[in-house]
Amino acid sequence: MKDMCDGTMRRSRSLSFGSPSSSRTVGVVGLAILTFYSVSGGPFGSEATVAYAGPAYTLLGYTIFPLLWSIPEALVVAELSSTYPESSGFVAWVEEAFGHKLANVEGYLSWISGVTDNSLYPVLFLKYILSDLEKESFDGDGDDINLFSYNIFTRWLMLTTMITLLGFINYRGLTIVSTTAVIVCVLSLMPFFVLICACIPKIDVSNFMVVPEGEWGGLKQIEWSSFLNVLFWNLNYWDSASIFSGDVKDPAKTYPRALSYALLMVTLGYLLPLLVGIGASTADWKDWDDGYFEVVGREVGGRWLGVWIVAGAGISNVGLYCAEMGSDSYQLMGMADRGLLPKALGRRSKYGTPTMGILVGSVGCMIFSLFDFNELIEMVNFLYIFAQFLEFAAFIKLRVSAPNVYRPFKIPLGTRGCVIMLSFPTLFMFVMMTLGSAKTWAVCTTLVLFGVVFFWFMDIARERRWVEFEELVREDELDGRRGGGGGEVGVGEEGDDLLRRGGGNCGGRTIEQQGVV
Repeated sequence: MKDMCDGTMRRSRSLSFGSPSSSRTVGVVGLAILTFYSVSGGPFGSEATVAYAGPAYTLLGYTIFPLLWSIPEALVVAELSSTYPESSGFVAWVEEAFGHKLANVEGYLSWISGVTDNSLYPVLFLKYILSDLEKESFDGDGDDINLFSYNIFTRWLMLTTMITLLGFINYRGLTIVSTTAVIVCVLSLMPFFVLICACIPKIDVSNFMVVPEGEWGGLKQIEWSSFLNVLFWNLNYWDSASIFSGDVKDPAKTYPRALSYALLMVTLGYLLPLLVGIGASTADWKDWDDGYFEVVGREVGGRWLGVWIVAGAGISNVGLYCAEMGSDSYQLMGMADRGLLPKALGRRSKYGTPTMGILVGSVGCMIFSLFDFNELIEMVNFLYIFAQFLEFAAFIKLRVSAPNVYRPFKIPLGTRGCVIMLSFPTLFMFVMMTLGSAKTWAVCTTLVLFGVVFFWFMDIARERRWVEFEELVREDELDGRRGGGGGEVGVGEEGDDLLRRGGGNCGGRTIEQQGVV
């Protein structure tokens, strides 16, 4: 058993964050929608890639990238989330593979990346709402930036109010969040169904073949850094789905199905609007920028469709924020449950939600939302890449070091096949790092060093008992509690069967959770 579990087992805790009990409230549809909003949320934000790379390469990118990046990452998430169904999600994977120190690094990088990413949505939401008012205030000159930053206190008050209201939705519980996400999904995507229908009769197929003028089929003219950063930002964060695993009904069956549906929604959610928009638009493709679907809507359907698309974009940002906030706050709670962070961060509200996690995440969003938008996108990607390296490494490590662990869902590939499957995503992440600006390297390196110092301080706080942590239960302590003498744990035939299958925490579920104790 020591060989199988590396000598460590932890006490069973309620891993459901919908309530303090072991009830699980999120099904296939809810998880699919939450994942959709963690990854995408609709085609908003994809328009600028047309100007960066041209219509042909943009459509090619949104067709190929999901196959080479999204599918491998989603498969890893499905296997490990069903094996370790708890609120710490990918942090649990890294801890099982490499121990708590690297798990701390993984948790910190993922959380700071998620909060940085989430800080973008309240800003975008308010800009969508205020866009018409701002244009009127400046006599229609289209300058919507100055008004938004004209009064710092007013801007801060609007953002704080929005973040507080959205945080309350998460505080009320994941059932409300998943229900809200479904409603938001329908409302935000409805105008695109109308846009697609309005554009189809006006499509010019030749628009799909346009590439930038220049050598090598225009490849040298592509703004590679901007194109790949926006493409990556629009199609990453599949691992966020793992944070909800503590509240998912039957993770073994739900995760593969939900992630499949989410993958289809994300891919078609980008491709179809881009296809019809590029095909029906008569404007120069170099004019495409964030929010350009509103221009296409006005062109093919009139002002009412353009306004509807703007409203859908604002609603979509609400869904994106709620999904990301849920992921970030439950991650902190899961890390506290595992003893990686102070116990206070695992405190639940009367609705079973992580009160401190939501509060800390909201404060982080209030701070980061004051930074430059474009720089934040590059920072988000850079921090996410560091965390993703650890997750892929943990997946391969667990395949090698714990082959007998019971995996309710397992990718139908051997270890070598999995290494090959992850080779492109890994290579792509190295490429993205080389494209990072000096400022991004400096800021992200500073944030990483801060995380190292913070968790070093947490270790001291644990040793000197300055704050209270959940304690890790070692295997010998568990033996003594059951009256074992250091040999096999006396849990009966059912327990032996579970251990042979890889039960215990190393298999994602403790013996107590399996109903043996």
